Amino acid sequence: MDENDIAAKIAVDSFERAVKIFGKSIDEARRAVSVKMGAGFKAYKAASKERYGYVKTLMHRDRPISLKDLYVESRFKSGDEKFKDTQIVEKVTGSCKILIQGTAGSGKSIFLKFLNLAISNSSANVLPLYFELKSLNSNTDKTLMSSLFEVISASLADISMKDFEEFVSDGRIILLLDGFDEINFDQKENYSRQISEICRANPHGSIVISSRPDDVVASVELLSTFHSTPFEKDQALDLLSKLPYDEVARSKFISAVDTELYDKHQEFLSNPLLITMMLITYHQFAEIPNKIHIFYQQAFEALFSWHDSSKDVFKRKRYAEIPIDEFQRFFSYFCASSYTDQVFVFSEAAIRERISRAINAEIIEANPGDVLKDLMISTCLLQRDGLEIVFAHRSFQEYFAAVFISKLDTKSAKRAIDAILKRAGADLVLPMAYEMNPSLVESAWSRPTIDALIKKQKSVEDEDNICKYLSIFYSDLIVGQTHVWLTYNVNGLWSQRLRALHKIYHTNLRPMGEDACRNGFSKFKTDLIDDPGMRDKYKSASAYKVPENWWGDEGLRSFHFHFSRLDNDILKYFNVSIWSDDTKELIEQLKNRVDERVSNRKNSIKSVFG
Repeated sequence: MDENDIAAKIAVDSFERAVKIFGKSIDEARRAVSVKMGAGFKAYKAASKERYGYVKTLMHRDRPISLKDLYVESRFKSGDEKFKDTQIVEKVTGSCKILIQGTAGSGKSIFLKFLNLAISNSSANVLPLYFELKSLNSNTDKTLMSSLFEVISASLADISMKDFEEFVSDGRIILLLDGFDEINFDQKENYSRQISEICRANPHGSIVISSRPDDVVASVELLSTFHSTPFEKDQALDLLSKLPYDEVARSKFISAVDTELYDKHQEFLSNPLLITMMLITYHQFAEIPNKIHIFYQQAFEALFSWHDSSKDVFKRKRYAEIPIDEFQRFFSYFCASSYTDQVFVFSEAAIRERISRAINAEIIEANPGDVLKDLMISTCLLQRDGLEIVFAHRSFQEYFAAVFISKLDTKSAKRAIDAILKRAGADLVLPMAYEMNPSLVESAWSRPTIDALIKKQKSVEDEDNICKYLSIFYSDLIVGQTHVWLTYNVNGLWSQRLRALHKIYHTNLRPMGEDACRNGFSKFKTDLIDDPGMRDKYKSASAYKVPENWWGDEGLRSFHFHFSRLDNDILKYFNVSIWSDDTKELIEQLKNRVDERVSNRKNSIKSVFG
């Protein structure tokens, strides 16, 4: 794929776009600012290409590779439609509000960097503003817009906040916001509201956000969600052909993937990160495990005993000379503590302090500086990103946090799982801990949690108040043209518990029927337009401020309610009682499933030991 062909798709002159959008010429003041910023735009684009046009792989952390040499076509799905990456690029040339969702390692950040490169390569007076949302965690006092302005004003000294806002408004600055799921949990709703406000305030601007599956950002009404689809065989083979690795080992693996491995291990070989890890582990172990936590364990062992793939006889030096079992104990503690604290980025001083704490906790004799070198140089589990240090991929932090939890006693495991519940919906820690030690997770947490859920449920089910019952678990009701869905109450304990049980046991609530929803939507919309009192009730229940011009038929496309502001009169339109019945049924199914597993385990032990 030629990056120049891609760039040509977004080479849209900003002045012509503005005239087309607004139906008038740009005033002289705005034209003067654009002319003044012309040289700055060019310099900024060059710097952006340099900063984000290169990536590192697990096997070559010290040698960045050009993104265009490694990039593989991304594919997406929205509703029943499928899209190629170039189609998403085309959407960005107009006004669009897009959410790219995908699981860990599915290539979301790579696609945003690809989009950044395409825009930077264009000749148009349009700027990409690539921004890693995890940086918001270090300063929650600033608004998102002020943080974005701070980034761009560092390169464009003459730009004012007003200029910046107007450039975003007319599409001359395209916002590429990477990693919503990496925002600290207690700030997600705050920044979700800010993203919604930015979308509403800039109807002609473009914004693209990436995230793991996350109810909070997905609930922003104006965002169109595109899901990263799993790699098909041709994409997997394309990526493998581009990875810098020992030619003989890579060719052997490509042949195996093409003839048998893709069909046998499609779950792993459909994920770009896991494809890279699989190449490393296959070279060393010549087999592919069936469980994800064993796969990560093999990847760790391969990286720990890593040799440079271009020099088969060269083994990388280890500085601390810690045995692999002690290194894993230390790193598991390090990852569990940082994950619980929601720390994903480290300064040099902070990471040395955390390493010292982990070494002391696990009673390991080692120099923290040497251990840091091993993490960054010998094993490549960490890498430097500017002045900060980050994980090679955040899923490694999640895997080792799961290892730590899986080895705890029952009382400590319950405390640890409760401490990580806030991130359980999108992250891998709890499912992997369960895979490693199902007996511990079920006895320490799953069974007591289900009992608590049933007790809480009974405390309100006799009140015949569907809204009150659902608000235990859900915060918002979102009504679209063809479907209805509920979002979890991200800050609610009961919601977090139910969501975590979903993650472990792969259960899903049944969606409402489209016909019932469509009929309810039409009736609600008609009453809303005809009845001023109904409009006032809706406005008070809406999650966002409702503009007056939304009362026309064209504007009523979707609705977003807070349960705390809802009553049964509104809920009856959408037959939401189905959701309360399903939630009760789900909890009962979870109870039966866990009881059966615990009983089978006891019987198995009894058959062996009497």
